[in-house]
Amino acid sequence: MSTAAVLAVAALAAVASLKTARSQEVPTQISAFVVRFLDVGQGDGAWLTTPGGSTVLIDCGPFSYGPKLVGLLKEAGVEQVDVLAPSHAHADHMGGCYHVLNSLPVGQVLWTGQTDSSTTWRTFWSLVGSVGTPVTQLVAGQVFEWGSGVRATVYNPPDHGSGMPFDEYDDSHVLLIEHGAIRFLFVGDLHPRGEARALAAGLPSAQVLKVAEHGSRSGNSYSFLLAVAPQLGVISAGLNNQFGHPHPDVLSRLAGVGASVLSTAEVGTIIITSDGATYTAVTEHEISASVPPGGRQEPPAGPSNAGPAPTTQRSSQETPTGLTSPGFDPHRYLGQGDRYNCPDFASQADAQAVLRAEPTDPNRLDADRDGIACERNPPPFDRDPVPRR
Repeated sequence: MSTAAVLAVAALAAVASLKTARSQEVPTQISAFVVRFLDVGQGDGAWLTTPGGSTVLIDCGPFSYGPKLVGLLKEAGVEQVDVLAPSHAHADHMGGCYHVLNSLPVGQVLWTGQTDSSTTWRTFWSLVGSVGTPVTQLVAGQVFEWGSGVRATVYNPPDHGSGMPFDEYDDSHVLLIEHGAIRFLFVGDLHPRGEARALAAGLPSAQVLKVAEHGSRSGNSYSFLLAVAPQLGVISAGLNNQFGHPHPDVLSRLAGVGASVLSTAEVGTIIITSDGATYTAVTEHEISASVPPGGRQEPPAGPSNAGPAPTTQRSSQETPTGLTSPGFDPHRYLGQGDRYNCPDFASQADAQAVLRAEPTDPNRLDADRDGIACERNPPPFDRDPVPRR
């Protein structure tokens, strides 16, 4: 197995370990650039980890995905998001960013200049102002150095200083992320006018393309795909979504330019690992299939620093109220609304782990808002924690 393949398997194994209760030694150093196209449902979200350990989020999925994203970041040992870059102001891209900003320090927001009338956008933007996070408005031609050989170049939107109105699609950011010879292209929900502007600004080819607007045929023109010449097109979409994404025409266009396609709707989270010369893609479903039920995922052979920064997921987790039950996974309880009460958990520590993973506390486990779950109504301590279906 190549070094890049080893790194990719390590990266995906680390994310998979957040979803299962098995013991796994995960390296604490990073020797590669890791790009995770997250399975956010019908939306976009990507989590990048630079070789130097910086964390970059390009979109965060819809609002409902935010608590899960925060949980993944915290379980991985992320203490700060260095760059938060919503591709545009649509809620299915930036909704989850509210939870990130409300839960973790953010070093910088990269803003396209767009606004939106939605409550989701207005709530997020209000929080940006109240927290005081530095904001940089993107303009074609900017270059950001993210350290360890990772560089981001902006090819869209153009300068709107003349008062030209913003378009919700064509003013999506076009970010080319380079790690050595490997290029990743992020285009939000870009439509043809934005494509033409990016190409006119000198956009080069890229090996990996985040396909625009979940594979909609409103963008992803054949001429644009031909110019970008991706080897791999990544589509972020929900399974059996109401929009019919990805559109068959787009899949045909991608095939016509020689691109392979991976869709989060079909394979879950997609993790691409670059060593600067080559890249390897692995999927959540592949790594899940390689782990026997209840079995231990053996670390891949290779250097001790071959992987991203997630911490070890142990059979029990330390919380302010003690150790969780063996095998307890708080992420199984996320995104369920207010379906659970304190008596539904086997221990107070289990409830505390859910509160920590979903700090918005839709279940009202922390009724007095002191940061401790269920101290006034402790669980019975004699039942197995089984989430309701």
